[in-house]
Amino acid sequence: MISATTISPLNRRIVDEGAPPFSFGNALQFDGVNDYLTLNTSIPLTSNYSFSFWAKKTSGTVLSSVFTNGISKYVLWVSGATYYIRISDNGASYSFPSTSIDNNWHFYSIVITSSTNVDLYVDGSYINSWTIAPIVSGFNITNIGGYNGTFIYPIVFDEIAVWNTALSPTDISNLYNSGNGDFATNYSPANLQAYWRMNGVSGDGTAVDEEGTYNGTLNNFDTATCWVAH
Repeated sequence: MISATTISPLNRRIVDEGAPPFSFGNALQFDGVNDYLTLNTSIPLTSNYSFSFWAKKTSGTVLSSVFTNGISKYVLWVSGATYYIRISDNGASYSFPSTSIDNNWHFYSIVITSSTNVDLYVDGSYINSWTIAPIVSGFNITNIGGYNGTFIYPIVFDEIAVWNTALSPTDISNLYNSGNGDFATNYSPANLQAYWRMNGVSGDGTAVDEEGTYNGTLNNFDTATCWVAH
């Protein structure tokens, strides 16, 4: 029998002959001024793919989840009482009324199919769909939380996961798990491309990808204080 104390939390999958219980652990707080992550290698996504993450705003009226390729491709941001989805080459954005712009944790999932259809789920529930302009070159993620000093908002991120397949509504509901969360590795694991659990500790300058090799370098963070409990 393997003791949980002998296994790094970054690599644990099986502990004491069974799956470890889910725990949020830490999260990564962005100051809204100039903090962002750059990935060591871009993640190429083409036709069907999904994102999920936990997030909350820390101040102001904007909560942003920015996955970019260095140009201007967002996934989701929430401003005031409106969700905005933008994942296209033509710069168009698509909006829908929001109820989750508060100071609490919420679970967001975005599912893209055939490069043109976007479904948004919040806290495990379907919100709306958008048809967007075709993403001609695919969506190559290089940054999280802003890039090159722009599109940066105060936010805390946790449990960010990326799949190269469309998750089902059941998968998303189970990932939310009535607010208790679950491991992304339990859902379509063969298609899980990256999984940042954000369990860094004071002094860490890297957001570790626990599923793939897409580690994120922390830019401009105060590494003594940016890792916070979820």
